Amino acid sequence: FGAGVIGDIRRCTNMIFDVHLMISEPLRYVDSFVKAGADIVTFHYEAVNNPMATLKAIKEREIPCGIAISPRTPAEAALPFVGLADMIVVMDNGHIEDVGNHDELMSRCSIYQEVYYSQQKGGME
Repeated sequence: FGAGVIGDIRRCTNMIFDVHLMISEPLRYVDSFVKAGADIVTFHYEAVNNPMATLKAIKEREIPCGIAISPRTPAEAALPFVGLADMIVVMDNGHIEDVGNHDELMSRCSIYQEVYYSQQKGGME
């Protein structure tokens, strides 16, 4: 789906459109999606060279921005974005083995819980 699809659907609804860009170089496409009617833009941590710069560039457009991280990315990667990103999406491909053993999974859950509670304290509901 591209920005044209967002534009076509936007004319029919006032629903919130969270555009999840699973692409490299999301900044090349952000403006066209925003112009088409995207309300939130989410990009993948792993798809960019500098996630913080990407986040700031999207936020400069005065639109909420989320960051998605894959199951294989260390959970700690999300911590610098707490309080800056409007949401942090933890992707799941349905395969528990992708996050390692039970201890590693529990460690990740603890870190994600910290991210969640930090966001709540920061007023991002």
